[in-house]
Amino acid sequence: MRNSFFLVIPEQQVDPVRLKLYEEAALQQWLEELPIVNLALSTRLMHDFILESNKLRMSAQQRMGFLELIRSQYLVIEDDMRSRLVRTGLPKSENEQKIHKILVEIEREYAIAYWIVVKEQTGRNISWFQGKNAALAIQRTIKGLSSIVISQYIMSLPVPEWVWIDVHSLYTLGVRLKKEAAKVEGVTGLIQHGGTIQDSYKQIILLSLADSTGLMSKEIQQVYEFTERLTSLVVFEKAETKGVECPCVILQDEDLPARFIKKGESLKENLVLYINFKKLYKEFDKKEKLKNDVNGRYGSTDLSGSANTLPIELLLYLEARWFGVALSGAVLFADRLSRYFTIGLDSAYELQSATSVSLHESEKEYLAESHSKTALMCAFDKPGSLSIGSLISFRKTNQPEHKRSIGVVNKISVQKGTDKIGFEIALLTQRAHVVQYGVLPEDDENEKHKALIYALKSEGAEERSILIVESFMLKELSVVRLYLNDKNFPIVLRDRKNIGVGYWQFDCRQLEEQVVATKSNKGYDFT
Repeated sequence: MRNSFFLVIPEQQVDPVRLKLYEEAALQQWLEELPIVNLALSTRLMHDFILESNKLRMSAQQRMGFLELIRSQYLVIEDDMRSRLVRTGLPKSENEQKIHKILVEIEREYAIAYWIVVKEQTGRNISWFQGKNAALAIQRTIKGLSSIVISQYIMSLPVPEWVWIDVHSLYTLGVRLKKEAAKVEGVTGLIQHGGTIQDSYKQIILLSLADSTGLMSKEIQQVYEFTERLTSLVVFEKAETKGVECPCVILQDEDLPARFIKKGESLKENLVLYINFKKLYKEFDKKEKLKNDVNGRYGSTDLSGSANTLPIELLLYLEARWFGVALSGAVLFADRLSRYFTIGLDSAYELQSATSVSLHESEKEYLAESHSKTALMCAFDKPGSLSIGSLISFRKTNQPEHKRSIGVVNKISVQKGTDKIGFEIALLTQRAHVVQYGVLPEDDENEKHKALIYALKSEGAEERSILIVESFMLKELSVVRLYLNDKNFPIVLRDRKNIGVGYWQFDCRQLEEQVVATKSNKGYDFT
């Protein structure tokens, strides 16, 4: 394999005294003395330790031994730093950017450490016995580069140059050595699924095809872990898969991820891998085994759930991406004019309310310029303002404040070299109305909650009334009292759908008052 332009090996020195620090007994003591309760200090010590080891000449066996010994603690530190980056949306704060910079530096140094072993274990004059750890070293290096890709996706930043071509080259090296399917040991020393060079390569390829611009920060790692169970369903082939409209290819001599191409498109590159997704598509025909509908895609705040299942909304998103359907928002800005917009239900409610006199800071309008027929571009003054799943209300600059369209952000990108965020919108309605609702039975008649309502007309079906609320407490078949203009009446909520971060919508049907009275009857008051 050629030299890596990204994983640059520093000049190494011979130092027998320092080398003793990397013997097993010394390492065990060093790990025991790490200040686990102070992860910031542990991170600094781990970073310095790996950095210094890469400058020290040692045998491949010793280097691999100490890298595997510290791997568990390294992964704890990596997970802690990642958890600090996925809590908010975009733009990221200065502190989050600092954490990300340190994280990627550590991930790069750790990948370089394994890359040093790969270089030594795959030399021409290396015997089979000396090169027995080559598969493990290659797999770990691919994992290290994959970690950098994940960290960049979390921050909505481009993958650094040379990373993809290094990933492709490492897999090609594994194939040439006939070790791409060899199982390697996991962190605990047990054989684990996904522990081959090929499986690790397939995982990061699947993540790249999922289009991170349409995923929340917390979903990047979640989707990557989910792909581990799908690797056996992805097949690499040398020729184009028959019966596929949009072939998917990996150009292994290009610094690019996998991509879908037009059928019949000629490829001049020598190293081309075609991806056969037919088995994966069959698996998605049986989504019951894959889905987890406990909270919905945007409703769950738990990042430690099972990696084997995903919310149905996220599964449908992945299915579209892996079928070759490009992610795009609605064509709403063909006139290429600027728009005023706000984020959240409260601000949309206040601006659409006829009684609104003044706005709080959180309800102000932003001015965004059109970036394309589907995208707006804006520079935000507060970190964490926007996320996939944010509820957006927007209007043309020459329209009154109350005439607003409602949608949900479904794609976000950071404009390179600027502080501007680009975003696209899945439109819910061109016009919504403000309403209030009270939960029944009416224990507190004064407690009313803000909501939006709009009409939805489907072809060949009756017009339906759709209610948008900011409450996870309302469930299927909940009964509430709706306050619309000067009228109020009970409604039953159906077809609950998690449409955004903290937002649900329901199909609502009006009920007779006597029906509600029957539903809210209580038992006899005796003990």
